[in-house]
Amino acid sequence: WPSSTMGEAGGYFRGTSMEQDGRFSNKDKKLLKSYKFPQSFNQKVDIKKVNVDAVKPWITQQVMTLLGFEDDVLINYVFGQLEEQEVDPKRMLINLTGFLEADAMKFVTELWELLLSAQDSIGGIPPSIIEAKKKELLEQKVRTTPAPTYFTVSTLARLCVSLLLRFSQLHSLRVCHRTLVEVEIATRAFIFHITPIPRSFLCLRLCFAG
Repeated sequence: WPSSTMGEAGGYFRGTSMEQDGRFSNKDKKLLKSYKFPQSFNQKVDIKKVNVDAVKPWITQQVMTLLGFEDDVLINYVFGQLEEQEVDPKRMLINLTGFLEADAMKFVTELWELLLSAQDSIGGIPPSIIEAKKKELLEQKVRTTPAPTYFTVSTLARLCVSLLLRFSQLHSLRVCHRTLVEVEIATRAFIFHITPIPRSFLCLRLCFAG
């Protein structure tokens, strides 16, 4: 465990800086001075405006990615950091460095920026999480939607010929081989917008009428 234990995490006195807090060891204070904190750490988060439950899946996924396995103890510890009345990113960084080591800064920075965006959003949900969820649902819909059936030009041409034969059989009409060939050619021409279309294609209705 890091020198600032879990039980001490909630006892940060209002108005007391990290460096002044006597519960932090000299080692922790030295570690604080070695960090170059991002500008976002200067902004405060009103945790009451954040939908913490919406952020928890992100925390779980990030911890698993950094550690390579699911650590329920650490994940719940991070959750506990967000249950404080005043959440301080620098304090959180000190508390998590013993677990995440060099990855602690990256993790806390991303989490803090997520919380900052959440408190300014409707419902307290970070916009990035909303967009990620929309993308996930869209991808899921694409995976479950059957792929459309496409016909090749040859298939469509043969289909037209088959329909012509079927129509002629139903109405006791005679269709010569030449007419069938011209129908197939006409279908291909129609699909590719090739002109002129053979006359037999235009006169089929007359042939059927006769």
